[in-house]
Amino acid sequence: MKAIHYKCDHYLYDACTLFTDGEKAIAVIQQRFNSKSKTYWWSSVDPELIRNILANSFLEDYVKNYGSEPNANGIYVTVELRKLMWALHMKRPEKQIWETHF
Repeated sequence: MKAIHYKCDHYLYDACTLFTDGEKAIAVIQQRFNSKSKTYWWSSVDPELIRNILANSFLEDYVKNYGSEPNANGIYVTVELRKLMWALHMKRPEKQIWETHF
């Protein structure tokens, strides 16, 4: 299992973290916020969280069950970070008031 910073042309994000077993993969996105401009966006996952996710024993099964090959546009099945961490029985970061759902 490995994690790759993946650039794509998704209509909501242009970068994600791809967790792959070599055959299937899931795109994981994390929400970001700029307090000065009051804007948010989706992008790849923080490196320290990637390490914790890769060490999780449930990740391989999750990717095998829910992962996919890319579609014709190079887009993989996408999940937001909080949903992935919940599925892997991991403690999630404290939720911020500005967070939305994908």
